[in-house]
Amino acid sequence: MQDNSVDMIIQDIIRPVIDGWEFLKIIRLQERLKDIPVLIMTSFDLDEDFIKKAEVLDARCTLKPLRATVLKDIICNIFSDITIRSS
Repeated sequence: MQDNSVDMIIQDIIRPVIDGWEFLKIIRLQERLKDIPVLIMTSFDLDEDFIKKAEVLDARCTLKPLRATVLKDIICNIFSDITIRSS
């Protein structure tokens, strides 16, 4: 991710080496990456603790598996929210 052309990060919460939460914390500490929208995908229950962690780290979360049309809608909503916030 050395390239500044990243528009969005979509990641599973379960990752090799470091988990998705640690990865997200690292991203949020880097000036050039901190404002990139992140979508966390998981097969775990989206309980209150999970959702709260995602909110604190300014990320969205969704259950997997999901249909491509649902993923498209989520991504469109994320970028729509960004557009509204920056207006």
